[in-house]
Amino acid sequence: MNISSNNRLEKRQLSESSQPKGRWQRMLTVFLGSLAAILLILPGNAGAFAGGDGSADDPFQIATPEHLNDIRNDPGAFYILVADIDLDVEPYNTGQGWEPIGTQESPFTGVLFGEGFEIRNLFIGRSSADGVGLFGHTRTGEEDSGAVVLSLKLVDVDVTGESHVGGVVGDAGDGVIIFDVHVSGSVHGTSWRVGCLGGRIRSDSVVIFSSSSCDASADTSRVGGIAGELEGSSVLIGSHSTGTVTSAGNYAGGLVGETEDDSIIIRSWSSSDVSGTQYVGGLVGRAENNSVALEVFATGTVTGLEDVGGLFGTLRNETNLIVSYARGDVSGNERVGGLVGSFNSTEMIANSYATGAVTGSLMTGGLIGETSGEGSVMNSFWDKETSNQADSAGGTGKTTAEMKDIATFNDPDATEGLDTPWSIVEGWSMPFQDTWGICKAANNGYPFFMWQFEKNPCHISLPGMLMLLLDDE
Repeated sequence: MNISSNNRLEKRQLSESSQPKGRWQRMLTVFLGSLAAILLILPGNAGAFAGGDGSADDPFQIATPEHLNDIRNDPGAFYILVADIDLDVEPYNTGQGWEPIGTQESPFTGVLFGEGFEIRNLFIGRSSADGVGLFGHTRTGEEDSGAVVLSLKLVDVDVTGESHVGGVVGDAGDGVIIFDVHVSGSVHGTSWRVGCLGGRIRSDSVVIFSSSSCDASADTSRVGGIAGELEGSSVLIGSHSTGTVTSAGNYAGGLVGETEDDSIIIRSWSSSDVSGTQYVGGLVGRAENNSVALEVFATGTVTGLEDVGGLFGTLRNETNLIVSYARGDVSGNERVGGLVGSFNSTEMIANSYATGAVTGSLMTGGLIGETSGEGSVMNSFWDKETSNQADSAGGTGKTTAEMKDIATFNDPDATEGLDTPWSIVEGWSMPFQDTWGICKAANNGYPFFMWQFEKNPCHISLPGMLMLLLDDE
């Protein structure tokens, strides 16, 4: 064997001896690459987020649209926004847009801390889908606590679905909490249960200190500035809506389309203009089955056909309305009232008033259009002059001057229709020891809620004082 033959043999042996090592390296490389890809889509993987491990102590951090989208891979974890998110990027702004997080089979049960950050330009175009919103369906999780959304702003939403349609959540059930959440833009449903925050809020859920500046509309029924429907012992506290609410059918309310089954609304209001056919109200379209509203008001214009009211379209079946007012104009055909269109409850309306112009053909009143059943109307009034209505199915009519006089509300001996004094004082004070205040400079001289203002609205500047003097003349 010559030298060249020996060299070739050595090279061949060296090459053969190195082949197993090369194969294992390639196999290891492929395996590690596959493992990395799998880990990226597995629930609970911090690699898909800006940080965190998804626990209550260290939530997954969301800084991009992709991070937000990845919530769907672990719908029971804890999340926190660390930056504003703009969804006006592909694929979220094309085709049907954003795919709602959470289905009926796999709902969102986690917690999202918004930290005051914004999610902008949420676009959803799914006109045949049920459960449409940033979250489609939310429920109670394995820890027996409902989903939670805190301190979040949704700016310029454009959401369309069929039923259960909302800016934040389409269908919220089983103890869901929505706290300090605010929505602007438009929400539309081709069917029913449509609201700027939630389409349907039910089963012991709570909405607290939240708001919408939004146009909500539905092609059939149950649409509201906050929620299309509030039911099942759910509670709405310290919340409000502005914008417009439109129903091509029934149940339209500035705040909620319909409340029922022990639901409660407290210290909330709406300035939304509302239109629909039947059960149309400045605050709520229809309330029934032990619903309660306490310290609420509405100022928007309300238009409908039947059961139309400045605050509630109708109150039915053991529903209470206590301490409230409506100041918007109201128009309809039958059962039209400045405060309530029709009152068919066995409970009460108490310590309430209305001032808006009221127009109707049948069963029309300054405060209430029509009453039936055994319910009572107590300590409640309407402005006979501004409403253009001398009659009502309940309450006591007063002149504009009387409606702006504190004696009307705190002196039973001098006031017809007042059995017990309201909790009212001249001016405004902190803390809120009294429910109502009254002064010329606030609420056009009519009573207002103390909690409506963060600072004294009765303080009058010199130009303001001159204007008031001119008005008195």
